[in-house]
Amino acid sequence: MTTTRQLEIFVKVAELQSVREAAEELNISQPTASKHLKALERNVGGALFERCRGKRSRLSRLGKQVLGDAIESLSAGQRINSVAIDTVAIATPRIFVRGFMHDIIKKRYEGLLKAGLPQGASFVLVDDQEDLFEKVRTTPGSVSLLRCNYPHQAVGLLHSVMRTEAISLFAAPELASALKEGELPPQKVDFLRFGRQQETLRWSELLLKSSGLEQVNRVAAPQFIELVLGKVERGEGISVFLDWHVSEAVEQGRLVKVSPAAETAYLMLIGHPGFDRQQFANLYDVLSSVWPSDGALTQ
Repeated sequence: MTTTRQLEIFVKVAELQSVREAAEELNISQPTASKHLKALERNVGGALFERCRGKRSRLSRLGKQVLGDAIESLSAGQRINSVAIDTVAIATPRIFVRGFMHDIIKKRYEGLLKAGLPQGASFVLVDDQEDLFEKVRTTPGSVSLLRCNYPHQAVGLLHSVMRTEAISLFAAPELASALKEGELPPQKVDFLRFGRQQETLRWSELLLKSSGLEQVNRVAAPQFIELVLGKVERGEGISVFLDWHVSEAVEQGRLVKVSPAAETAYLMLIGHPGFDRQQFANLYDVLSSVWPSDGALTQ
């Protein structure tokens, strides 16, 4: 998952055409800046700069494309605020989350506090889902709220399915109608594919197959879901979204579901094997007060 820090460093390097100068201005080390850039390049699937020894860091073709999304997302405030979280003192519980989930938590944070979220709880951003599972397994006193394909991914951990969610394929009404009536062949349609998130790729392929749209052009989507949603609403392609996340757009007629069925995602709370079960159950109750629960506490 792309983080705000990665984007801030990328934009600054693009502006100054120098990793060293960008690091100095951002008051971080050059190796740290390089590490964030490499992580961002892994997320977007290619080099962002044309690196030549002794020359300025010039944007690659991919870098020029990503720069527009990065600037738009940062300036519009559609981003993950990881800086403050990284400086929070370690407390119990420590809650690991990925970017999209953290964005949702920020919007519901006041409700979580009212529901009894411990004052000492700290949220820590993790980019990769496999890394998230590993951190929970190896960090005593930690839990995570995440979305995944299968509940059995949490074997060996405290875990609870809080809610099952539907994921479907969506398009703008005009594009959906053209596809349905055969006026537009799938080969002429762009499918906006979310990076390298394996769970999303699996859902996408199943939905495209069930819809008879295997022949669409799979193209890289912007790194932020709101930007992808905007492109789909403008008829620039189709993509997959959680049904509840786009329910308002569907109700207002900006989007239409084009898959005959939905795939299932699981919203889960997982915890370190040694996490106190009563504390885990209490956290489950707090989070369930904001996210309706469809599951019982299991181990």
